[in-house]
Amino acid sequence: MTISDLVGILYRRRGVFAVSFVALLMMASVAISFFSPVYKSFASVGFVREEPATTQTDFPKAVWPNAAEFVETRMEMIIGNETLSTVMSVLRGQGVSFSQEANVQGNFLRRIFGNDQGFIASDAKVSDEIDKDVEALRRRIDVERIGNSTVIQIGVTDDDPERAYQIVSAVAESFVWLRNNELRRGMDNQLTVIQRQLDEARKRLETVEQRHADWEKSSGNIADRERELILERIYDLNAELDTAFQEREAARMLFEKRQAVKSSEELLALPDIAKDDQVRDLQVKYEVLQQNYAELEQRYQPAHPSMVRITGEIWSVQQTLAKALERSARQIDFGNANAQARYELVLKQLVRWKKELVKKHEALAGQGVLERDVEEAKRTVELLGAREQEILSSIAELKPDTLLLQLPSVPLYPEFPGKNDLWIAGVLVTLLVSVLIVILRDYFDQAIRSDEDLKRVFLLPVLGRVPLSRDDSQYLEIGETTEEALGHLIVLTEMMRTDPDPRQPDAGKAQVICVGSASPNEGKSRLSAQLALSYARRGLKTLLLDGDLRRPGHLSSIAGIPDFSDVLIGEEDISVLVSKVTKVDRNLDYLGARDGLPGVLATQLIESRFGALTEIMRSSYDRIVIDTPPVLMVADSVTLMRLADVRLMVVRNNFSRRPDVMRALDQFGIAECSPDGLVLMAADTSKTYGYRTDTVWGT
Repeated sequence: MTISDLVGILYRRRGVFAVSFVALLMMASVAISFFSPVYKSFASVGFVREEPATTQTDFPKAVWPNAAEFVETRMEMIIGNETLSTVMSVLRGQGVSFSQEANVQGNFLRRIFGNDQGFIASDAKVSDEIDKDVEALRRRIDVERIGNSTVIQIGVTDDDPERAYQIVSAVAESFVWLRNNELRRGMDNQLTVIQRQLDEARKRLETVEQRHADWEKSSGNIADRERELILERIYDLNAELDTAFQEREAARMLFEKRQAVKSSEELLALPDIAKDDQVRDLQVKYEVLQQNYAELEQRYQPAHPSMVRITGEIWSVQQTLAKALERSARQIDFGNANAQARYELVLKQLVRWKKELVKKHEALAGQGVLERDVEEAKRTVELLGAREQEILSSIAELKPDTLLLQLPSVPLYPEFPGKNDLWIAGVLVTLLVSVLIVILRDYFDQAIRSDEDLKRVFLLPVLGRVPLSRDDSQYLEIGETTEEALGHLIVLTEMMRTDPDPRQPDAGKAQVICVGSASPNEGKSRLSAQLALSYARRGLKTLLLDGDLRRPGHLSSIAGIPDFSDVLIGEEDISVLVSKVTKVDRNLDYLGARDGLPGVLATQLIESRFGALTEIMRSSYDRIVIDTPPVLMVADSVTLMRLADVRLMVVRNNFSRRPDVMRALDQFGIAECSPDGLVLMAADTSKTYGYRTDTVWGT
C-alpha cells in the first residue's frame, strides 16, 4: 500500500476516521484527567577506599571487598529498615508527612515507559512486622549503581517536588551519617578490646615481676649488693629501653612520612621540617620574592633588569631552600638511624646485664623461667601499647569512607511521562489507531472500489466507467462526462458486432444489448436508459425494453405509455403498443410494464413470449436495449441474458459487494450466458473521461 492509496482510503472513509478519532481522543482525555504528574529528586553517594597502613603488628587488617558486592551491600543498607527508620524520624521532625500508598498511577506509567528500574532490597517484602510507613517510603525510593563505579544514585519519586527533595535529602544524609557512625563505632570497639587486653597484660607483668622479686628475697645471700646493683641497672635499662622505644617509634613514623612525600610542598607540610628556623626563613623569603615578582611582572617585560635580578634571587632562594629541605630530610634519616642504634644499644646492654644476672643466679632454680616470663609479659605489653597508640592515631585522623557527592535539589520538571507528553502520545496513538480502524474497515469491506478490483477478482474486461455526474439528475439527461463514457462503451459494443460471433445478428437486424446486475440500486436501469438515448442520438433507431415485470422502471410512469404486459399476455398487437418517446429523442422508443405482475406470472411470460417478441422487434430497430431485473433477486435476468447479443454486467463503485457479483457471475456461467464485460457505475471522474461536467444533453 502506497501513501496515495492510504490517502485515498482515509478520504473515502473520512467519516469513520473522524468518529474514531474523536471517540478515542475523548477517552484519552478522560484517562489523562485522572493522571497526576510525578517528580523525582536525585542524590549520589560515593565510597572511598582507604589503603591499609603497614605496621609491624600481627593484627589482621580489613581487606577491601569486591566492588560489586560492596556496592550491592550498601544499596541494601540504603533501603534497609535501619536507614529508613532513621529517615522517618528525620522527616517527622521536619513535619513531612505522606500517604502510606505510593503514587500507584505514576509507578504504573513509569513501568509502561521503562522508567521503573529501582533496586529491590531482599528485606523489602511487606509483612505485618514491618512498619507500614517505612514500606510506603521504600516504594518511593530507587537506588542504582552508576556504571562500574562505587557511586550509588538515590532517586525519590513523589507527586510533590518539594517533598521529593526533602525525602531524598533525608535518605542520603541519614545513610552517610549511619555509615560514618558505624565506622567510628567499629574503631571504638577495637580500641576497647585492645585496652582490655593491655590491662590484662600489665596485670600479668606485675604478677610475674612480683613473683620474680619474691624469689630474689628468698634466694639467699648470694652477692646481695651486687645483685641489687645489677637489678637497679636492669631496671634503669628497662626504663631507658622504653624511652628509646618511644623515640625510635616516633623517629620511624617521621621517617615513613618523609619517604611518602612526593614533592617539596608535601615535605614542607611535615611539622618537624616546617619548624626548622632556616627552612621557615627561606620559605618566608621565597614568598616575599614571589609577591615582588608578580608586582614587577605587571610593569616590566621578562628581559627587564629588575625582572632578571628578581628571577635570579628566586632561583637562588629555591636552590637554598631545596638544600635546606634536603638537609632536614637527611637529619630525619639520621635521627631515625640514631634512634634505632640507641634502641639496639640499650637493648644489648639490657641483654648483657640480664645475662650477667643469670650467671649470678644460675644456681638458683627457676631463674630462667621467671626471666622469660617477665620478658614475654613486657613484650606483650609493648605490642598492645603500640597497637593502642595506632588505633588512637587512626581515630584522631579518621576520615569518612562515605561521601555525599551530588547534593539533591528540588525537581523543576515532572518525570516522563508528564501531562504534555501524555497528550502528545494520546493524540499520536489516537491518530494511528484511527488510521488502523479505517484500514481494517476498508480491508474487510467487500464493496468494489475500482476497475482494478474488477479485473483482479472477476477476470472480466471493464468495458466502461460511467461517472455519476450531478447533471444526471434524470435518467434521460446526460452530462458531458457521462456522454463520453457511454460513447466509449458504444464503440466497444459496435466492435463486438463486427466480431465473428454466432450470437451477433444478421445484417439488417437489431443488435440486442442486455444490461444486468447482481443487486438492486447498482445503476442498471440508469445505464440502460442513457445507453439507449446515446444510441438514438447517434441516429440509430433504438428500443428500450424494461424486462423487469415485477418492479417496472421509472419511465413506466410517463403518461400515455401503454402496458407492455398486455403484449406479452397477447391481448394487444405489438405494432399498436410501441410508443415513441418524442420529447426525448425521435429515434428512441420505450416499452415496459405499467404495473408490476406476480412473480410466477412474470417468469412464465418472459420465458414463453419475450424471446419471440424480441425477434419480431429486431427487424424494426437498429438497437434494442433490455433492462433486466437483478439476477440475485429473480431468475428472469438469466433468461433475458440468453436472448442478448451483447451482455453487460453493471457494478457500482463503493456499493456492489464482491460476493454478490461473484454469485451473479456464477449463475450466468451455469446458464452459459456469461457477461461480455463489466461496466463500473459511479466511477471516479478523475480516472474516466471528459474535461467538464457542467453540460446537460437533452431536456
